[in-house]
Amino acid sequence: MQVIRADLRRQRGLITGVMLPAILLAGAMAVAAQTGSEDLVGQWEGQLGSGRPVQVTMTVAAPDDSGRVAPKLFYGAPRDCRIDFQAARVDPAQPSIYFGIDKVNGGYCLQFFDGYMMIAFDGATRMSVTVFSKSETLKETFTLQRQEK
Repeated sequence: MQVIRADLRRQRGLITGVMLPAILLAGAMAVAAQTGSEDLVGQWEGQLGSGRPVQVTMTVAAPDDSGRVAPKLFYGAPRDCRIDFQAARVDPAQPSIYFGIDKVNGGYCLQFFDGYMMIAFDGATRMSVTVFSKSETLKETFTLQRQEK
């Protein structure tokens, strides 16, 4: 690494021994964020409740150009509503991922307007999801399983 630093200083006169590691670290962090976002992409399904369970489906499209993803959560009957989340970059080094709620399409989901969602991975194919209302007086926790592509 010392040889690379010396060569770069001679050729460019701009990159110093301190800047090169910083540039490499920033690049590695950007790649890590992309990788974490990709881990979330796909369709996830589960159920909420036990007596008359509600089907819950989360879809996550591929990351945008900046590596951010925006999940959508769908509740089945009798709730029949959807929550769209704000796009966020996923940091795989963090134990939990947080997404603010962007919009809801009415009904039961209105209770969560201006709230947020927390996701914690349980292996590569399972995640624990908790959706909170703005005041955090209402929260729902359920497990979602990755569906085959």
